[in-house]
Amino acid sequence: MNKFVIIFLTGITFSYSLKGQYYTKMNDIFTPNGSPVVTFLMDEQSDYLRSYYDSCYISAYPNATPMEKFGTYYSTRKFNCHGYAWLRVGQGIDRWIGTGHKDWGDIDDPEKIYMTDGSYVPVPQSIYPGKVYWGGTNEDHSAITTNHPDTVISKWNEWPLMKHKLNYSPFGGSSNLEYYIFAPTISGVDFIPCSGNVTYSVPSLPATITWYVTNLNIISGQNTNTLTVSKLSGSTGQGAQVIATLTFSDGSTISTSKLMNVGCPRITSLNANTTNISAGSTVYFTAYPWIPTNQGNYEWLVSPSNGVSQSIYRYYNDIFFNQPGYYAVSVRTYANTANGHDCTISPGTFTTVYVNVGSKGGGSSTYLSSVYVDKSNNVTVSFDPSISAINQIFNWQLINIMTGVLVDNGQIASSGGTLNFSRIPAGIYALQIDMGNGIMETHKIVLN
Repeated sequence: MNKFVIIFLTGITFSYSLKGQYYTKMNDIFTPNGSPVVTFLMDEQSDYLRSYYDSCYISAYPNATPMEKFGTYYSTRKFNCHGYAWLRVGQGIDRWIGTGHKDWGDIDDPEKIYMTDGSYVPVPQSIYPGKVYWGGTNEDHSAITTNHPDTVISKWNEWPLMKHKLNYSPFGGSSNLEYYIFAPTISGVDFIPCSGNVTYSVPSLPATITWYVTNLNIISGQNTNTLTVSKLSGSTGQGAQVIATLTFSDGSTISTSKLMNVGCPRITSLNANTTNISAGSTVYFTAYPWIPTNQGNYEWLVSPSNGVSQSIYRYYNDIFFNQPGYYAVSVRTYANTANGHDCTISPGTFTTVYVNVGSKGGGSSTYLSSVYVDKSNNVTVSFDPSISAINQIFNWQLINIMTGVLVDNGQIASSGGTLNFSRIPAGIYALQIDMGNGIMETHKIVLN
């Protein structure tokens, strides 16, 4: 009877203290799959309450083990059960998830986003490591599993972090326990060599594993958690895929897949930030392989090559065109020396984009004397003195080189000036200034 009185009284104190103390709503936490999570930074409670809660719950549950002291006491408001199970374990961040106070800007059951966006997937039984969620009506608690199926670790509101049996806590035994594990993925390289074997694996789980492949030969490992494969004849330069389907005792399944290259990654598209420029300008090219990878080499060709200079980094190429003309810019992957293998893709597999370079109208190679980006993403543009003296207004636009999307535009005087791009996301951009008469000055800038 005393035990229930203690829990009831401390429950009232909990509600009052949680509501009555300071908090900060945060919007900087995301699930492993990138979904935003509403969390709260909570001020710590008094030493008196922390000592009181320690005494109450450790004595009321002598068969539960307090796991960690936070300073002098086990009790803390740094995180609650959901914050512990879904955020602290894995990301090491202390937050409160789910306060129950909508007037604070909280939402109903914010912890459920971890279970619904694919970051964690349901399984029919306790699996270690994993999560347990009290999913019954009017139930609201989370825990992590241990290597004993009937024992979990959970944070008890603003009270201690405890290791306990499933039905031995202030939250009781749930009528609907839900078990989750981190969504399994396939481990292995992104490159299938032209000769030899490679292996892929999934975590060892209490499930039957069935493997499926595309453009690959299965050497061994079907129905185990490790699969050995090799390149399928004639598949060099193509994409391949491995799929693992895990079937549990209740018939439920989880599938996960991995894409990779066979030999060199093939180019699926070649993008340019513009294809109509004036002489003395730079065009920024991005080649998109079937799957981004650090393996494989890239061959770039520009025809004709007179008056052209290239700045190449793998599938990026900044090409300066000094003379008018009609140019073909081509790229292909041609070899892969990873693991000592050499897979040459046959000629004729270039991907090409055509660029029309108009006359600049004479004069120096550029109308810009300098473009400077400071740490605050303020871009200072200075023109050639011959331009500064004409007292004109030029239109400019800022284009994301990776996407080709126009992100900002405006005007600048021929005397030069500073453009404030502090609100523009970090990335690589092309600043284009329309000089009139069909002449477009283009300058690559990198924003922090």
